Order: sequence, then C-alpha cells, then structure tokens
Amino acid sequence: MSPTDATLRDWLLHRLPEADAVALEERLLREDAFATRLLEVETDLIDDHAAGLLDAATREAVARHLIADPAGRWRWTVARALAARTRTATLTRQRRRRRLAAAIGALAAAAVLAIALMQPDRAPQAPADIAALPTISLRLAATRGEATPLRLPANDGWLRLQVEVAESAAAAYELTVRDGTDVRFHASGLALHRAGPYGYVEAVIPAAAAGPGRRQVELAPTGAAQAPAIWYLETTAP
Repeated sequence: MSPTDATLRDWLLHRLPEADAVALEERLLREDAFATRLLEVETDLIDDHAAGLLDAATREAVARHLIADPAGRWRWTVARALAARTRTATLTRQRRRRRLAAAIGALAAAAVLAIALMQPDRAPQAPADIAALPTISLRLAATRGEATPLRLPANDGWLRLQVEVAESAAAAYELTVRDGTDVRFHASGLALHRAGPYGYVEAVIPAAAAGPGRRQVELAPTGAAQAPAIWYLETTAP
C-alpha cells in the first residue's frame, strides 16, 4: 500500500515510529518513483513554511529537519520570495506538484539543477499563474565539471526555471539553451530578483522541448562582454 502524504510528512519531520521509518527508508532505496513523490511532499512543506501556512509545531519541525542546512535554506529563501510576490492570490487553489530534479536537496546533497527548452518561433502563451508551476532551480555551484544527469519533472506543459546569478550590478540577463550548436531557447532582458543574499533570474518555459538529451545552458548580463556562466546537463523524460 502506498503511504499517504500525511505519513510522508511525518517521516520527513521525524515523527514516525522507528519501525515505520525503516520500512520507508528501504522502499526509498528500491523505488525511483517513491523518491520523486517524497521530494514533492518535502517541497510542499518548505513552500508552506515560507508562506506561513503551518502550525507552530510543524513549522518548528520543518526548520529543524528540512531547512537548517545551506541547500534547504536556499530553497526556503527562494520560496519565501515567491510567496511574497503572490500573497494576494487565493490560498485554496489546486496546487500542482512542484519538483526539484537533480540534486534533491537533503536526499542527494547535490546542487539543484534544471533546464527547459523551446523553439522560439513557436512559443505559445505562458500561463498567467506561474506560482502554481513546477519550479526548478539551477545553482552556480553546478556550473563546473561533467554533464549533470537531470530527470525532468512531471508537468502540465510548463516549467518555471530559476537560475542563480553571481554577485553583479547588472539589471538584466540573457538566457540561452543550446543543443550542440543549435540554439533551442533564448531570452533577453530577464530581470534580476533578490531572495536574501541570493540573486536569480526566472523564466517560464514550455516543457515539451526540454529533452531528453545533452543540453548547455548559458547565462550572462545583457550586453556584457564577459563570458557566460555555463551549465551542462543530460536530461531524461519524466
């Protein structure tokens, strides 16, 4: 039997009896789909904490177990900034699951990466409510080394891509996605956002052209001559 979301929340917050927790840990090692579902529940807990939707005891448990490390704190900081931008929206809307692929925060202790691609001459209109989209973040720490495997998140056709930027006075940025020498997506004039000590840009991208395959993501200040920050990814289907 598949555990409920409430059971998974209790597990993440260290509230389950030891025997039940051990059984879930064994299942996590065997089933990729179960790991993905657990990540969804973890992301929802962090988002709810950032939005102030949790009771005092749960809020304290999330702070202790999910956002105490640097990776968790960064996820919370971004979620807090987004919650502030969408506070006037209804809190009762149906939430679409938001997944972080590549690095899975505390589950994998790796940097969170993401990429979504599109054909620029056939771009459909982006959805108005971007806060409900699956959100994937791409960290500066992952711009070095070999291509990073990335399983794209399940979605309804759109992804919200957030890319961390280095300390810079630039007000706008260009984002380019390449498949070899072919440009699959390009956007300029992307605004710089702040979430505590972090800076990032954000784009809403159709998910249909996200892969699978090897991708190169480049981010640079608009009009600047400096070399872009580059991420190398090997994407697979949800």
